Amino acid sequence: MTDLPAFASEPLISATYAGHLLDVLEARGLVREQVLAQCGIAPAVLAEDGARLAPLQFLRLLDVAEAAGQAEGLGFAFGMALKPTSHGFLGMALMACPTARDALQMAERFAGLRAGFVHLRYREEGDTGVVQFDHLELLGPYRFLVLETLACIFVRTAAFLLGRNSDSTEIWMSHPEPDYFVHWRAQLPTVRFGMPANQVRFPVAVLDRPLALASPAVARAAAGQLESELAVVGAAESVTARVRARLERVRGEFPVLEEVAGALCMSASTLKRRLQQEGSTFQGLLDEVRCAQALRYLGHTPMSVEQVAQALGYADPANFSRAFRKWTGKSPSSWRSGQRARSGVMSG
Repeated sequence: MTDLPAFASEPLISATYAGHLLDVLEARGLVREQVLAQCGIAPAVLAEDGARLAPLQFLRLLDVAEAAGQAEGLGFAFGMALKPTSHGFLGMALMACPTARDALQMAERFAGLRAGFVHLRYREEGDTGVVQFDHLELLGPYRFLVLETLACIFVRTAAFLLGRNSDSTEIWMSHPEPDYFVHWRAQLPTVRFGMPANQVRFPVAVLDRPLALASPAVARAAAGQLESELAVVGAAESVTARVRARLERVRGEFPVLEEVAGALCMSASTLKRRLQQEGSTFQGLLDEVRCAQALRYLGHTPMSVEQVAQALGYADPANFSRAFRKWTGKSPSSWRSGQRARSGVMSG
């Protein structure tokens, strides 16, 4: 397994998910007790209320599956096996929210309690809502397996909450289409492989539709339990999330690292170290935010490439074009042309 960042040894994942993964592996012929023994996980841990595993422990489960030849398609199988109730109080809170928008905000707030290594971000691009999964590269060879799991969790939860209103969901995955996807195509909405980011996309309009199981009292009670869990676990918002949030609010000239560090009441060296501990860098976050804004401007506004470059704080459009090609593999103009061509095909 590739080297993992410092947080890989911290208890960040609900042990409940290990139990569900073991159910899937058992259905594939593996013996639960033997898998746990190979991973050094005591069976009693999975039965403890509120027990948590480190990402390293969870990835060892995937190592065993890989060694047994059972990792192919495991992300899809695992994700599709997880129902909203599999997420405990979080699932209860999502189901009881008044609208899908409230449920999405709940997920953003508390998803880290179930899998602390997951970086989930939501934004809107015109009439399209985008949930993006970041930093999966930190999971080494299993990043695509985990992405497939996360996408399926989102799709299954959306289908439960919205019914047929979720049919227009679209999944973007950055890796090439695997051969085993043929077994899952019919169970999923449109999936596009080889895309510039890992996202779930859907019409913003569905977010404000009322949910069938809405219960404000139940939602408040479940959220209260999650807040208590948050306090116990100490899963405060990561420095990465705080830096990204500050950068996402910027329009135009972006602040330098020292300015962001000062706004967060820490030195530049401390900010660098904290970001490194979380597996990210200031420049990497800045590139992510600039790329997202560039895609939004190019895909949803009539702004010229030069105007987009200026809006993102580039004095020289050529520097923006070089950066954009590094992010997406295409020039700004060719990317925009591709988007327009795709829109024409979809509308036709």
